[in-house]
Amino acid sequence: MKSCKFIVVSLFVLLFGLMAQGCKKSDDVFDDGGGTVVEFGDSAARTVLVYIMAENTLAGYEGSDLHEMKSGVSSIPDSCCLLAFVDGLGDPYICRFYENKAGEAVCDTVYEFNEDFYSTDSVKFKEVLSWVLQEFPSKKFGLVMWSHGTGWLYDDTKKNKSIGVDSGKNLAVDISSFSQWMEVEELADVLKTLPVKTDFVLFDACFMQCVEVAYAMRESAEWLIGSPAEIPGNGAPYDRIIPSMFSFPFDAEELIEQYKAGYSDSNGVVLSAVKCSAVERLAEVTAAFIPAYFAQDFNIDDSRVFSYLPDGRFTALTEYPEYSDMNGQMLLRLSDEAYLLWKEALDAAVPYRVASRQWYSGVKRRFFSVDMYQYGGLSMYVPRDKSNYSALNENFRRTEWYEVTGWESAGW
Repeated sequence: MKSCKFIVVSLFVLLFGLMAQGCKKSDDVFDDGGGTVVEFGDSAARTVLVYIMAENTLAGYEGSDLHEMKSGVSSIPDSCCLLAFVDGLGDPYICRFYENKAGEAVCDTVYEFNEDFYSTDSVKFKEVLSWVLQEFPSKKFGLVMWSHGTGWLYDDTKKNKSIGVDSGKNLAVDISSFSQWMEVEELADVLKTLPVKTDFVLFDACFMQCVEVAYAMRESAEWLIGSPAEIPGNGAPYDRIIPSMFSFPFDAEELIEQYKAGYSDSNGVVLSAVKCSAVERLAEVTAAFIPAYFAQDFNIDDSRVFSYLPDGRFTALTEYPEYSDMNGQMLLRLSDEAYLLWKEALDAAVPYRVASRQWYSGVKRRFFSVDMYQYGGLSMYVPRDKSNYSALNENFRRTEWYEVTGWESAGW
């Protein structure tokens, strides 16, 4: 059965896989294989943290990704640090990957927490990032958010539902009365408080490359890397993308190319890179067209617009929209002259995008092909005047994107 980082799957057979990742306990120093040590507190050219929230149905997948990171340590410059915060089905811990002087790949556990906690709690998230940047200070910082993802979505109980999920109590459950998510606004706010600007945020999670998330994150990072669709359960091929994560200057294009290269063209991924400094301009240009071309009384059949989840999926527990391709929506609605003006802003905000010929949807349980004519690498929400959209429309009004781009003037 195909699996993705979005669907609920049974992974208990993999529970002990994370124990085989090769991490070992370290105190305050790292053995470099030559009798000398590298101490905490040394300044790095770039520190990258992979923040793994796997206390959910993804428990077990983190083991293979940690192994990939260890396999790729030879690509980490001596002046840089790669760490992973891991919250699986045991108490959380932080490990560091490096190559010692004997040429051996090493994964040391550098910090162990003495009790479980919600890794999706923004206060705990900030504490982890603060510890990392205090013990491994750097001039540049990169962050990978590893978990489930639903883009901008909230649920109708106002619980967090955007990036990450933590079932608590060391259980592999996603949908329960005690699960917690992190809202993208919380993530954005934490990153703004860090002592160093975040070079990039790689969302190794489904559906995060949407314009609503990009706008919320516009001041929190220089680049956003992710997928507007679902991604495979194996996620990023870390051994392939580590060189790009530590490139100077950061090479967003090469990172998504290497991510894509880790999969076959017939069972692959859809990825893009958003330049955050250009998102404000994209919002300004888009706001000129939303009130008229997306108004409630603007009758148009957009059923053929390229979607990352065609027809959505509505159940008693969850509501997911189509995740329409933003470029596809504008291509359908705008005049040629207006579209070219808008497309210029899109291309500045999303300068790099790649797509395999098709990818697998765990939600729909089938493969989808990419419409390269419409493909823009960024999704957007389009409200509907349907009863099963009422909760989605209500929660869409909570986004900053809704406020600044004229959706209220459009009647939504």
